[in-house]
Amino acid sequence: MKRKSRQILRTLLQVLEKIVKLLLPITAILVLVIRVAQPSLLNLNMERMLDLILLIVAGLAISEALSRYLTLEEIKQKLNAFHNYDIPNAKLIEMAHRHGIVALSPRFHKEWLDTIATEIHHCKTTLDICGVALPSLLSEERLKDAVLSHADKYDVRILLLDPTCPEADRRFNIEKPLRKTISDIADTIDLLKEQMTKNKRFQVHLYTLPPMLALYITEHHLFVEPYHFGKPAGISGCIGGYVPLLKIKNNPETVQTNSYAFFKEHFQYLWGESRVNSIRLDIKTMSFDPLSHITMRNSTGYDINVDGWTMSAQEVPTVYRFRSNYIWPDGQDLRINFQTPSAQPNEESWPLQMLRSTVLLTIKNARDTTVTEWTPQS
Repeated sequence: MKRKSRQILRTLLQVLEKIVKLLLPITAILVLVIRVAQPSLLNLNMERMLDLILLIVAGLAISEALSRYLTLEEIKQKLNAFHNYDIPNAKLIEMAHRHGIVALSPRFHKEWLDTIATEIHHCKTTLDICGVALPSLLSEERLKDAVLSHADKYDVRILLLDPTCPEADRRFNIEKPLRKTISDIADTIDLLKEQMTKNKRFQVHLYTLPPMLALYITEHHLFVEPYHFGKPAGISGCIGGYVPLLKIKNNPETVQTNSYAFFKEHFQYLWGESRVNSIRLDIKTMSFDPLSHITMRNSTGYDINVDGWTMSAQEVPTVYRFRSNYIWPDGQDLRINFQTPSAQPNEESWPLQMLRSTVLLTIKNARDTTVTEWTPQS
């Protein structure tokens, strides 16, 4: 009843405001026209003219007051509605803010891929990415360009699902026939290997645990999407990208509510667990004599410009530097001779007397990123 009375009063005030706003200008114009056209009809002296002007001003003031009163009433009604009905939403917003959640949206929305790409462009440290196959690195040009550009200057650590593990088969069975999960993983691995031959700073590990989260982590924010195994009726193909993707701010000063730190440690755990299952360029030992030489074959599928590349051996102080401006063709062998440290060094020799067959060899590209590790006997 009280609300109904307020509504009636509000309607009357609105009508009165409109009448005042409509009549005052008409009256003023009418008086002015008559005054000019037929002065005798309005025998107004100066005092009456001032009274008329004051009346018009007073009317305008009343109209403005009514307008402001109605505006205040609208504000009060909205505040009352928020107080009575929207308190749960207010608590939700406050809780999200406390845990660093600044935005959310399904990943399928194009603007979100642009948002992630922009965040990567602003990143000035290591970029961490975790996913199943990360097909967006192949299909979404802006995101792909952002990641590749970042890998020119900074390390990019990527976690992919191992395509040979049982969990990859499980995911494949969920997403078939429209999504070829295992071959998608292989395509992403091929892209990253090619970029490693081009001196990009990629490090890639393959995990075997059930996929739990998709992650893009910079130093200021991360983007996280929970993975799931089930899908409702009507959904086919890739089951990722439907549930909300969260953007979370890094709040290091709030340890217990810094959700960013927990997801970062999740990535660190998977990275450590998968350290023995890392992606390396396919470089094979073709012949080896511990007192003479080692011959290696480039089986990467790509011609490699090894200018600036190095090879080191565990517990060996000297480092071999590959020939300057040399393109190592795919499928071709490269022989490195061993020589005594006192001999004159050259680009085809390594100043050491002997290399044990069990020693770990490491090759790094021109940006000092490890691209392969193996022992001569393997």
